[in-house]
Amino acid sequence: MTIDKKNMLQHLDLGLYLMRKRQQQLEEVEIADWTTTDVFFMNHISTCFAENKRKKQQVGWKIRKSLLNVVNGKVPPCGMDWQNVYKVYTPFMLTKYKHWVAVMIDLVLCEIKVYDSKVSLIPDDIVKEELARYQLRFQIFSTPSTFMKKVFMQTIAPEIGGVRGQ
Repeated sequence: MTIDKKNMLQHLDLGLYLMRKRQQQLEEVEIADWTTTDVFFMNHISTCFAENKRKKQQVGWKIRKSLLNVVNGKVPPCGMDWQNVYKVYTPFMLTKYKHWVAVMIDLVLCEIKVYDSKVSLIPDDIVKEELARYQLRFQIFSTPSTFMKKVFMQTIAPEIGGVRGQ
């Protein structure tokens, strides 16, 4: 079966949506400690921080409402508030190879792990290089949650590519 490359993003988003939808149907005792985002999450991060860097703001960076809506679970559809999860899974495009990998952001350990089906074909250095620009260094995070402030004041990705191919 081949997937139409033109519609690949819709396929990825649909799969992630179905995972989130299923998660909402679980009974409370079965609710998982993770959530997923859509394919545009890394774009939210990139745009938000590029704008702040361009304005040379190092302290008190402004967080775009679009990114805040993701963290608060308002988007994508069936999202979960990050105050209720420990891990966030998101797709990430390795632009040099035009290859998608799964990225797990651990909000407790403040690290990023990469899961890749082509682990032997794409060097770790390339993965680290591409993800390095997404190291999140929040000075102030405008949410009422003490947990979220604590997490985002630290570096989210001190060790990039901790686990691949599991």
